[in-house]
Amino acid sequence: MYPFLHIFNITISVYWLMILISLLAGFISLYHLGIKEGFKPKLLINAWLCIIMFGLLGGRIGFLLMDISNLKHPLDLLNFKDGGMLHSGALIVAFGACYIYLITQKANPLKFGDAVAPFIALNFGIIKIACLLHGCCFGGITVLPWAITFPVNSPAFNKHLSSGLIHSNAVCSLPVHPTQIYLIIMSFAIFFFLLLIYKKKKFNSQIFIIFIFLFATGRFFIEFTADSQRITGPFSIIHIISIIMIIAGLLYIYFYNKNTWGLKDYLMSNHEKDSFTI
Repeated sequence: MYPFLHIFNITISVYWLMILISLLAGFISLYHLGIKEGFKPKLLINAWLCIIMFGLLGGRIGFLLMDISNLKHPLDLLNFKDGGMLHSGALIVAFGACYIYLITQKANPLKFGDAVAPFIALNFGIIKIACLLHGCCFGGITVLPWAITFPVNSPAFNKHLSSGLIHSNAVCSLPVHPTQIYLIIMSFAIFFFLLLIYKKKKFNSQIFIIFIFLFATGRFFIEFTADSQRITGPFSIIHIISIIMIIAGLLYIYFYNKNTWGLKDYLMSNHEKDSFTI
């Protein structure tokens, strides 16, 4: 765990440094694919800035909604230095704001969605590296051989100590799932897969919808290993968000784009068979 870098007597937060790197790396991906989709550089830059501003705001809102006790003052919403972030919240708010911006600019949001999907996967993977170095977003206790531990004063150590699971003289936390590493592997796998299939895309929104399904499904199952606050049973707010993303993707395919995915012909052929049988 390396929460800070010390360079020339200057202390730098590794978490925010990695977030900056994720935004810059993501912008390179977005710009490269966006230009291929025919978007103007100015629009891509403005959309990227929109994603950053509303993404940070959405991340804070999502984090505070997970545990409302963290909101002790309205200005805590803007406490980016000491406060946590929820990537799913950032994703939803940033998408909404960016969609409105694209509509006002008469740009095609479906084409933009394809260009931005790999950016999101890459961005999330780098952010989870930041979480691993910072010690946050840790996993639940496990006895698996690949479990990891965190040092004294880390979020995992402090939680285990306050819960009475370890003594004050312990040198590290209990072994926990490397949930951050699971998510890093998932994110980079999705990123490279999307780049691989990008050249073969047949219609607008195809890459984005594939991303939604892969990301939401992976996030849903990995969340079971996370040490998150549960809403009911083993399910957390991340599970709810993941389910909503999957349902939204299915509804989009069925109502708006089923012909391009081949569903319309399939449904029509089944209807004809049923009619013939009757």
